Amino acid sequence: MKSIITFLILILSIVPSFAQETNDKIRLVAAGGQESLGNLYGLQDIMIYAVIAKRCRRYMNQEDEYPCKDAVATMLDELDTDVLIPNEKSNIEAPGSFLFVAFKQDLISLLNDLKTQEYLDFLNQHINDYLLGSNKSFNLWESSVTFYKSKKLAAKSIAVLFQDVTPARLHLAYLDKAEIKMGAQFASNKSLLERTISNLNTLMDLQDKNYVKLFYPAKTQDPINRNFYHFYVPYYLYHQLLARGISQKMSAIAPFMMTITYEFLTTSEDYRYVFNDPENIGSDNIWKLKDIFAGYQGSFFDVRQGALVDFEQVEQKFSESTSEAVHYLLQN
Repeated sequence: MKSIITFLILILSIVPSFAQETNDKIRLVAAGGQESLGNLYGLQDIMIYAVIAKRCRRYMNQEDEYPCKDAVATMLDELDTDVLIPNEKSNIEAPGSFLFVAFKQDLISLLNDLKTQEYLDFLNQHINDYLLGSNKSFNLWESSVTFYKSKKLAAKSIAVLFQDVTPARLHLAYLDKAEIKMGAQFASNKSLLERTISNLNTLMDLQDKNYVKLFYPAKTQDPINRNFYHFYVPYYLYHQLLARGISQKMSAIAPFMMTITYEFLTTSEDYRYVFNDPENIGSDNIWKLKDIFAGYQGSFFDVRQGALVDFEQVEQKFSESTSEAVHYLLQN
């Protein structure tokens, strides 16, 4: 989740002056020898909201602007993020020094649940059978839906438990640094989750060319970078927003606005795209375009009938005009 971490680092630099202007007090709460960004009297969410809502205003028509902003506010509540900041502030610009978690309470709850152990055991058995050749196919999404008998619960488990499958495993490192310990089931599930992530990475390494086929729903299109969260976090948020009474249209648009906000902001190493967008994104930023494409698919997967636009169209549109590309994706 490097892009989200970078985004929050930028928010850290903005929050103090914002608080001074609004006469708000900032409170940092000690957590495991670190400092937590989670309790800033809402300043973190206020600033993130302001940055994403700017895109609602930019890309929505007048009728849809405020429903979009309402959906973004609800989405941030569902996202439930926190960041642990190192005590040594000289490292504040280094993303690697931050530990990030999304869906914090969902993660804790799932790791306390016996059903999570059953789910992870179920996945590991299917992965092992596939690697040993006793099962000719494996798909993370289909296996999760089979186990939970619910697309929403399957999306939740993947988005929450596998939110960072890189070697850093930031969400699990966060739990360690925050010293969150909830008993035997929590510890057992956490250890089992670490092993499952390792097995998924082994499968990725051995079957890299089949990445999309192995880990995503059937109509998902390649290319997608090797991080589940680009697709599954927007997809899960879509289902959560629907459950909160947000319209289907805005339940898809809000996660997409989040995606483009993060990706546009991180096209530059400075703050120029906090409230502005790059004029275009060329093939030299191919990885970023893939992440936008994954977020677009996750956001609109259950909204659009049939196949979504293909990557070549997305790449071409963004090389010409970012603004036109976003409007194109919103309409297709």
